[in-house]
Amino acid sequence: TTNLWQRSRDAWHRWVSALVLRPKSNEPREPTWIGIYGAFSSAYMLLVLATIAWAAAVALKPLGLGVLAYGLGLVMFGSVIAGPARQLRSTLSNPVRRREFQPISAFALLCVLALVGALVWRMSIADQVTCQATVVPVGAREVVTTIGGQLHTCVAPGTLVEQHDVVAELTNPDIDLATIELAGELEVARLQVAQLEALRARDPKANSELPTVRSRRDEAQRRLTELQSEAERLTIRAPRGGLVFPPRDRSTTDESITLATWSGSPLDADNHGAWLDSGTTVAIIGSGEAAEVLLAIDESDIELISPGQTVRVQLAAVGSKPLVGTIVDVAQIGTGEANAQTQAHTRWPGATPEITTRYEARVELDECPNDLPIDSGGRAKVDVGGITVGAWIVRELRDTLRLPYSP
Repeated sequence: TTNLWQRSRDAWHRWVSALVLRPKSNEPREPTWIGIYGAFSSAYMLLVLATIAWAAAVALKPLGLGVLAYGLGLVMFGSVIAGPARQLRSTLSNPVRRREFQPISAFALLCVLALVGALVWRMSIADQVTCQATVVPVGAREVVTTIGGQLHTCVAPGTLVEQHDVVAELTNPDIDLATIELAGELEVARLQVAQLEALRARDPKANSELPTVRSRRDEAQRRLTELQSEAERLTIRAPRGGLVFPPRDRSTTDESITLATWSGSPLDADNHGAWLDSGTTVAIIGSGEAAEVLLAIDESDIELISPGQTVRVQLAAVGSKPLVGTIVDVAQIGTGEANAQTQAHTRWPGATPEITTRYEARVELDECPNDLPIDSGGRAKVDVGGITVGAWIVRELRDTLRLPYSP
């Protein structure tokens, strides 16, 4: 004998089949409640599959593996549809069973399903954009290295600086050595030019060699000027006045094929003498009076973001209670300029220099805790209004499959 679950599923399947096939006279009759139980059982199975697909999407999308999550969902729901589809195909391919097919009822059912699908496709749902968030001082500006060098000196966190004050000084032995060599080469070229100019009136050969030596002198001067310009970039100055804050700590557990040369903050005393690559954030300078939140907005979501939208920020340093705020403005960074690209790369974990366009939104919190840690990170959800189910599906597919973006 079959168990209750199997009886209920069979009863439910007979109910559904009766919509397109004439029922057989010898089919067993079950109480109505068993068919209802089977319907709820099928709905529960679909709910479980949807939950698994949703959990997979939540876990894999931040890793850039959303395609796997949606592929898993398609396989699961495809397996649910495959059984009835095979049964219908078998029925229509059997000449005897084909007589039981009711084309008018089947067409009416397809019309109803199409209508329901269209209504669901056009149904409006609340839409949110999820993104990274970090706490910065009000009006914060990052101090970023534009050339690699060894950290020689730096100011301590909490120091009050004025605009253009020195924040850190680097040394680069290669630049120092090249500068000394070029300075010597330039001095030799200048002496040769002076000597040839003195002899040119009496020595025709000196007059013919003079243009070549002058060209060598000018080239040495140009190269020395370029090196001196690079050497000036080793002195890192404040882009604005304010308090100096340490940047996000550099973790020693970051995935890398090379051994980390330093960890923590460049302002830590233990890191004096460490080598800082180009694009390293040395410090953050901002007002010490209050803090605000910055959001990292992907290019695919920027058309949904605008000032005035409500944001809920969940920070690891604050706890489970979200902070509520409002987007004040949106700025574009990483537009091809080296400095903008390095800012996007160093401020946001997981960002890569290959990202050509990125956006930041500034959020003003309704209630800002006094002990809010600067540079603490978390996630944020931006309420961007309503969106239809169809538009949401198209957007998810576009983002997951990385289809070309057009604003």
